[in-house]
Amino acid sequence: MKEISDNILSVKQFTETIEMLVKKRDCTYIDALTLYAEENEVEIETVASLVKNSHVLKAKLAAESEDNKTIKPQGSKLPL
Repeated sequence: MKEISDNILSVKQFTETIEMLVKKRDCTYIDALTLYAEENEVEIETVASLVKNSHVLKAKLAAESEDNKTIKPQGSKLPL
C-alpha cells in the first residue's frame, strides 16, 4: 500500500487531481474518487478523509448526489 504523501502533498492538490480526473475521464466525482483510490493503491478511507477537508469536493459531491437523487436536497436550491 502506498502512502498518500508519496502522491499528494495537500488537499488543494488532491482536489485539483480529482477535478482533472472528472474532466479527463468524463466521469462523476464519486467515480473519480474511486478510480483515484484504485490507481494509487490508497484506501478509500484515506480518500474520504481528504474529501472531508476539501470544501470544494464536498460541495460538488453533495450537488452531484442531489442531482442523481442519491441523497435528499439540503434546503432550497436557486435556479441557475
